[in-house]
Formats: sequence, C-alpha cells, structure tokens
Amino acid sequence: VHLSLCLLCLLAIFYPTSWGAETWRNPTSSELNHVFEWATRDVPNQMLLASEIHIDEPPLSQKEILEIHEQSSTSNATQSEGLSAAKKKVLKEQNLLSLKRRFSGKRRLSHREWYSRSGKLYRIDSLDHQSLLEDSILRTNIHSGKIEYHYSKVGINDPEFLSNTKHPKARRLRINHGIRSGSVKTTTSSWDDEPQFWQALTLEPELAFPIASLLMATNTIPNSPTFRESMSGLKANQDRIRETANGQVNGWTFVTRHETLDGKPVTRLKVKGREQSLFTQVLNELVR
Repeated sequence: VHLSLCLLCLLAIFYPTSWGAETWRNPTSSELNHVFEWATRDVPNQMLLASEIHIDEPPLSQKEILEIHEQSSTSNATQSEGLSAAKKKVLKEQNLLSLKRRFSGKRRLSHREWYSRSGKLYRIDSLDHQSLLEDSILRTNIHSGKIEYHYSKVGINDPEFLSNTKHPKARRLRINHGIRSGSVKTTTSSWDDEPQFWQALTLEPELAFPIASLLMATNTIPNSPTFRESMSGLKANQDRIRETANGQVNGWTFVTRHETLDGKPVTRLKVKGREQSLFTQVLNELVR
C-alpha cells in the first residue's frame, strides 16, 4: 500500500489493480465504494502481525561509507582506550565490513508487532538479518530456535497496567535477547517506535477523513466519534457517491487513473479541494 498526502489541496491514494496506465477520468461508483470501505474499515482492538521485509535502497559509494566509518571511529575512540593496536585494527575492520553490508543497497528484516488499541499496549520484535552474518552466537541462537528475535521494544501507555509491579512507572522497555539484557524508561521521550502494520488494514485518519466525510451518510456518525483513531462505523451515502462519480461533491473533485508504481499495477485516486476549506482545517488538526 502506497500513500501520499498534500494536506492543503491534494490527497493521492494508490491501491492494487490489474489495469495499465491511462488518462485521468472520473472514478466509477464501484471504485468510490471500494475506497470508502477501505477508509472506514475497522481495526481489531488486538492484533499480531508479522512480516519479512526486503529493502532495496540506493547503495552508498565507497567514499561515503569511509566517511561514516571515520566518524564512527572518532566517536568510539574513548571506548577503544586500553585495547592493543592489533585489537583496535580488528574492530575497525569489522566495523567497516558491517557498514559495507548495511549500505550495500539490500537489506532483509524480520518484524513482528503485537498491538492493543484499547489497552494502549504494544510490542515490536525485530531482527536485522545482517547481524546474523556478524554474530555467530546470535546466529546459532536464532537458527536453533532458542530465541526468535534479536530485539524487542515494549510500549506501555496505560498507567494502571504495571501499578502493582516492581516498576509501576515503566513506559518503555527495550530487550536485547542476544545478550539477555533489558532497559526500562519511565518516559516516552525515546524508543518511540510505534506499530505500523495495522495501517495495511485501513487508511490513517488524516488520509481517511476527506473521503469519509465527503461520501458518508451523516446519520451514521457515532454519538462519540473517535476520528483521530478511525473512521469505522460510517456508512456511504450512495447519492454522494453518484454525485462524485459525475464530477464534484461539495466543491471537491475526485479523479482517478490506472498506472504502475514500482512496476506494479495500481489505481491512483486524487481528491482536490480548496486550500481554505473546512476539510483542510480539520486535516491540519488531525496531523498535529
């Protein structure tokens, strides 16, 4: 799923399709119902999602890698005090090899997220497969099944969750399973990685809001809406769907076309509106 947003006047959404490229046109009612359903899809209160991620990125040049290597060597100089010259040389060579692998242009990660929306709890487990090339003990422990992931991060945004434990004020935990070590923080100022996989199930609120608010049936708005989290529960207004398919709705225009993104066929939907519209003001509030 690829998403992009220009808050003042343009919303662009991509979703899978089987068509080739074409010129811009009005969306069909079927396409509008499809994207409305996606924008208002409910997300379970608890979920466990796991994936293997392959990252292709522009590799760094030898010169750039050497510059990073020199900077890291300088910053780590105090940690190397007391080591023999031979040991320092080995560490520098290992660090350079690690940087070459890290910035080679290809990476493979294993990632798992457990997320509880209602309880405001989450756990993120991660493994960078490059580390298995550099740490034979970690590699053995992973391949033997002794441990599943290298690192875990836990977020606890519920003050009552640990009220009767040894660390009642803990808000962030970071665990290194490779060396059986853990750290605890009582603030949310660092280690703030938040779960992201739930976004594959629906659109983020700031992306979903223009679609849902323009195409919804107003009598389906819940008594206590939680639009900062989800547009779930709203139903489509088929009269507005037909109006949009024929041109505009409330001064906003929807256009679409089929094209390719990273070699894959997608449908691109643009939603255009006035810069000072009510929807733009609400969007800006949502993303603050």
